[in-house]
Amino acid sequence: METMPAIRVMTFNIRGSSDAWDEVNSWEKRAALNVETIKRYAPDVIGFQELQGANLETYLERLPEYSHVLGPEGGNHEPYDYESEGRTFESCRVHQ
Repeated sequence: METMPAIRVMTFNIRGSSDAWDEVNSWEKRAALNVETIKRYAPDVIGFQELQGANLETYLERLPEYSHVLGPEGGNHEPYDYESEGRTFESCRVHQ
């Protein structure tokens, strides 16, 4: 029987990028730690919760090895990101 390669999966509630109600925890102050956490755990697939435009911009800039698929728009996107180097994903399904 052929052994299938392991896939590392991460879910990550990043709390959006709006800092209108809380400057202490603004995205600007959390972005570096978010990116560092993703790099440390090196998941193949990430399911984000509460992703907003500024979050996505940061990830696109600082994590170029990842591709992304955006979920339905409802204020926040719910994307499923996946690392494409060395892996082939036949399909990436977004659950609604």
